[in-house]
Amino acid sequence: MADYFQNKQYYGMRLPLKGDIDLTYRCNNNCRHCWLVIPNTKENSTSELTLQEWIMLIDQARGLGTREWSISGGEPMLREDFVELAGYIKSKSIYLTVFTNGMYITPAVAKLLKGCDLQVSLYGATAEVYDHITRHPGGYERMMQGIAYLREAGTPFTIRAFPMRDNYHQWPQMLELAHSLADTVRIGATWLFLSASGDPVRNAEIDAQRLTPEKVIALEPPNVCYDESLLESRGCAVPDRSQGLYAACLTTRNQFHIDPYGMMSFCSLIKDPQLRYDLRKGSFMQGWEKFIPSLAEFGRGDEEYASTCGACRERTVCRMCPSYSFLEHRRHTAKVDYVCSITDAAERYRENWLKKHRRFFSIGGFSIQVDSDRPFTFDSLDERFDPFLTNHKAEEVLHLQIHHDLPRLSTAELGELIYDQPPWRVFKKPNGWIHQCYIDDDGRRKIMQTAVFNRNYSKAKIFNRRESYFDTSVKRDTLTYFPSDLLWLSQVLAHHQGFYLHSAGMIIGNQGVLFVGHSTAGKSTTIKLFSGQGEILCDDRNILRKQADGWRVYGSWSHGELSMVSPASAPLRAIFFLEKSQDNCILPITEQMERRNRMLGCLIRPVVTPDWWERTLPLINDAAGSIPCYTMQFDKSGEIVEIVKDLLRQGDRLMNKRNAVHSMEEVSNG
Repeated sequence: MADYFQNKQYYGMRLPLKGDIDLTYRCNNNCRHCWLVIPNTKENSTSELTLQEWIMLIDQARGLGTREWSISGGEPMLREDFVELAGYIKSKSIYLTVFTNGMYITPAVAKLLKGCDLQVSLYGATAEVYDHITRHPGGYERMMQGIAYLREAGTPFTIRAFPMRDNYHQWPQMLELAHSLADTVRIGATWLFLSASGDPVRNAEIDAQRLTPEKVIALEPPNVCYDESLLESRGCAVPDRSQGLYAACLTTRNQFHIDPYGMMSFCSLIKDPQLRYDLRKGSFMQGWEKFIPSLAEFGRGDEEYASTCGACRERTVCRMCPSYSFLEHRRHTAKVDYVCSITDAAERYRENWLKKHRRFFSIGGFSIQVDSDRPFTFDSLDERFDPFLTNHKAEEVLHLQIHHDLPRLSTAELGELIYDQPPWRVFKKPNGWIHQCYIDDDGRRKIMQTAVFNRNYSKAKIFNRRESYFDTSVKRDTLTYFPSDLLWLSQVLAHHQGFYLHSAGMIIGNQGVLFVGHSTAGKSTTIKLFSGQGEILCDDRNILRKQADGWRVYGSWSHGELSMVSPASAPLRAIFFLEKSQDNCILPITEQMERRNRMLGCLIRPVVTPDWWERTLPLINDAAGSIPCYTMQFDKSGEIVEIVKDLLRQGDRLMNKRNAVHSMEEVSNG
């Protein structure tokens, strides 16, 4: 067999960074949905790895780079040596996750697991339902006692609530209980695997607990934006299994699994013995560096796969894995009808999302793709956005996601604080930026919004407090929920050769003009004077961007007194700085420094960071040196209109003359 990992670049990246280990498959519960459980008998414990064997394997894995571990089962705390083994693993790792039903937690265990990612399973909101699922009378009380010990010790933990047919009728109560017990709550498996052993009786019990596809999707809806990004990256989201059923996983996976008997593979779902390596007959290094890579071509060219999943049009969005096929049918290439039905339900969800939760807007030469947790309705947005709605993407796409819950971010996750002036804090990270908007809440910062941006601000995730302070009965006048969208778009423009000016913009005779000034300077008045002379872009804030063919002006929805707005653009012919006067005249501004200073005085500024200034100042200098600028003195008589139009006509004649000369030179040279 050809060595799949000949590629040196890939091989250099392939490290076993995370280990998932099942200490035992014995359990004190006999849950109706469990795919792994075996009875807790002495006979079933005799073939498990000993404490010393586990320690040896942990040391070997650590020698190759493993720094993160998860411990599961069965119920791992059934092992008499759990405290010693868990303590050893904790001392040899930077991150340890422990999964448990909580019934064997003692004060000592609670203290030991402080600092770990401890996850306790919940199967019902009441003792009756919980004990019915686990078939363990008194199990609910024992679980609650274990949680009490954790809370007494101050040990953080997560509740994993598992939904299934026999407890779904009290699912809201389960979540309410979970949130009352722990700060962090997660949903356990929303759809169930059949048994690792293939036992038909056990499989029938599991199948009876499976939720309908619609309920599965309601509990765990597709993350449409994330799925699209995976598809665009062409990673393992679209595996070419014709080259090997598990090849895509093996090329990206830095993870391994060891079962209670020392059998190793690349994933905890792999239960086919021929895909697992016996560590009792070899070393961890041999398993990781030789055996697991040898699995890359397993199932290559399988005819059954080619005619079923391999030929399915939904393959790129399906969560199907050959390991599910093995659990369902004891072979790796058969389709699983239950997974197919879940995929169909997911596709219906995506279609609904794209229809109700996504909109595109065109501004400044960009398309903004907006995805919102809350569906868009007729009353969602102010009418100012209507001209900017579009059905297609431009070449330059900005991605904006709006969420209505706040993430919990540690100081380390926030990054370096570079700006702190109420109501904003800005943090710099290696891969982007985090902006937080806060209010004073009785002397304490109360975070209202957290915005996460990539390096050039082209991708934004904006999180708002769940107990939203926004009045949803009023049409909102920003996409971002910020006080102004310019707080984001000004940052975008700084990275894309542009900026905003306080200005009224128009297109007159295919030429863009800006009438620049602050409030009361007469921007709206000027637009009224020029009414009927061209297309109005916006009477208050417009976009300037330097393109390959020169500077262009774009309209925006951030209007002032007049609501006429347009996403149109044109080459920027002139900038007029407004001065109210009894005269009507245009005076050229000949000094570049004066043009620069006047532009700076009317520059729209976001949360001003050093990075924004470093990018924007050179653009202002360039614009001041290349765009004709004038002082426009005017009254309300309207005489200024013909003066401006005459200036633009002169510009047209000059441009036509230059083009004619250029054409003659080309002919002569030809």
